[in-house]
Amino acid sequence: MSQRYTSSSLFPSASSHVVHALVCRPKQILLALPGEDLLVARSTRSDVVQVSTVAFILRRDDQVLVEKRSESKRTDPGKHCIPSGGVEDGESYEDALLREVREEFGVTAKAYEHVCTARYEKPGVTFLMEYYVVTAWDGEINRYEAESLHWAPITPSSVEIEPDKEALQSLQVFD
Repeated sequence: MSQRYTSSSLFPSASSHVVHALVCRPKQILLALPGEDLLVARSTRSDVVQVSTVAFILRRDDQVLVEKRSESKRTDPGKHCIPSGGVEDGESYEDALLREVREEFGVTAKAYEHVCTARYEKPGVTFLMEYYVVTAWDGEINRYEAESLHWAPITPSSVEIEPDKEALQSLQVFD
């Protein structure tokens, strides 16, 4: 049984503005973003950490579910984004997708497909984002992590970060 840790449980006295990293194996790092779950990251260079993530576009008719990220999140606080989450060590992207949709919304994804892959650069961190569109799910959508959720048109202007804009553009091409 694996135990889930958060950055505050491992670094209780850490400043809320500091990113902590523990080297677990060669080129593998445990990345602790203050106030968020720990992510297993891979480093391709000594000065940049790469974090694998899944982003999930829940689609209902001609709309997608957009979250307003909590102001306490280190990455893109308060921004309107496509929901996403980290891929845990040894986990496939599809398994991460199913887990993250369940954790963030309390629903089970039933129909989904890969849309695109994007890289998102932040100082010292590169996010490799695999985008999926989820078109069917079981259960009622709940808000467990985001500040708010709303349904928005499938247009790049519905979100605020560039890779999400590109993903929604790609989704329009599929129609």
